[in-house]
Amino acid sequence: MMLDAARRRKIGHAIRRIARDMGMAYSTVRDRLARMHKEGLRRWFDKIYAGKRRSIPQEALRSMRRALGSLPEKYGFESGAWSLGMVGALLKQEFGIACPPRTLRRTLRRMGFSYIKPRPIPIKSASLEEQEAFKEETHKEITTLARRGCPIFAEDEAASLMWQEAGYGWYRSNGKDTVRVGYSKKSVKMFGVLGKDGYHIKTVEATNSPAFIEFLKDLQKMYPKFVLILDNAKNHKSDAVNKFIDSTKGDIRLIFLPPYTPQLNPIETQWRELKRILSRRYFASLEDLDKTINAIVSNGEMKPVKMMPYLTP
Repeated sequence: MMLDAARRRKIGHAIRRIARDMGMAYSTVRDRLARMHKEGLRRWFDKIYAGKRRSIPQEALRSMRRALGSLPEKYGFESGAWSLGMVGALLKQEFGIACPPRTLRRTLRRMGFSYIKPRPIPIKSASLEEQEAFKEETHKEITTLARRGCPIFAEDEAASLMWQEAGYGWYRSNGKDTVRVGYSKKSVKMFGVLGKDGYHIKTVEATNSPAFIEFLKDLQKMYPKFVLILDNAKNHKSDAVNKFIDSTKGDIRLIFLPPYTPQLNPIETQWRELKRILSRRYFASLEDLDKTINAIVSNGEMKPVKMMPYLTP
């Protein structure tokens, strides 16, 4: 690259033009051409560059990786999450290395770490092994049921507040853009199912067992036989619901998710899509919100979310 730059400079091209064409800074090209002119081409190309020496040895990097996988109090620090200062103090304490914050931050990113907020998981949530076993067993079961002509649906309830969040978008960097919102905690409640070919959403006054049974009856009018993947909410396991499911003589099959695993239910993504469409809107009444949601559903404004692989026969 620099040999071509030297050739172009020799025939009279301006350094700024060469730097622009090469996508490099003007000062970098200028200094390198000057050094090539002073040292000669042979010395320039015979030079061996050792590269920048690492400021943190590999042993210390391995120790950092182990420490970041544990709690800070294990190493004598205060409780909470690891901070840049704690990691720097650990290096100083165990290896006598005083590392500048900028170098330490760059090193942590190179190691695959970022300063982010972790996703919380309920302490009663099923383990990863239990979740994988559920997915494997459920996939076999729904594959068999799908061959018999049973549609597979993921079911969940949601509520949409009259007060809608603004949501992410492109705004001016000065932070002065505003959105007028209300702060009412009144909400429209919904039952919803997501299948391979789309979704069905119904607004209701309450998400209790009687309403859930009515929703199942409405769904059965369209699909005489179907399978529901759903969570362990009380309104899904009440005596009234169990009695109704028994009365269908196997036409409706319920498969319950492991405890506290909403990430296994794809309809959660469908609810986020609905909230995205509703964002930045102000609703003066529940009736307005209800009509808007039903219009969004009937007009097909929401993009159907794909079913998860374990729910695909």
